[in-house]
Amino acid sequence: MAYHNKKFSEDNFVQSGFGIGPHDYVAYTYGTGGGSSATNLTDVRYYRGGQQTSGTLIAHISYTYDSNDNVVSAERVA
Repeated sequence: MAYHNKKFSEDNFVQSGFGIGPHDYVAYTYGTGGGSSATNLTDVRYYRGGQQTSGTLIAHISYTYDSNDNVVSAERVA
């Protein structure tokens, strides 16, 4: 197994498609995301070691929507 110097690198965990490793807190953000509904899930942030202010960000997934509120893309940005 290769050595990775980033403790929570997506390369260290390949079970999920986004490479999100173990985490103990998830923060969800809702908004339009490109569509018209204000209840679309736009961002998901995964933390380890506590909530946002005290934890380490493990991964950040961003969602975009078309004008009919259908998911167009889901991308890991961090």
